[in-house]
Amino acid sequence: MIRIGTSIGGVAGFVIVLGLGLALNRGWERSVISGAIAALAFGFMARWWLMLWLTSLQSAQVEQVQQQALAMAAAAQKEAEAPEEKPAP
Repeated sequence: MIRIGTSIGGVAGFVIVLGLGLALNRGWERSVISGAIAALAFGFMARWWLMLWLTSLQSAQVEQVQQQALAMAAAAQKEAEAPEEKPAP
């Protein structure tokens, strides 16, 4: 997932900067070099963002599991503490 995201970010950066360079009537050489540098920068930014996003997602899942475990423990304790009602004879 990170590899694909990094590639997509790099391609997007290259296309955007190359398109802007050509739209501003810059030479092919300068536009391609700028696009390559932008591809590198966009790729690194996409990788950083995806790693941050995946780390946050994993920590949210761990926190959710911990909350469920606490809720189950509290319910079990409450059930154990509740007095059992015996039917009257």
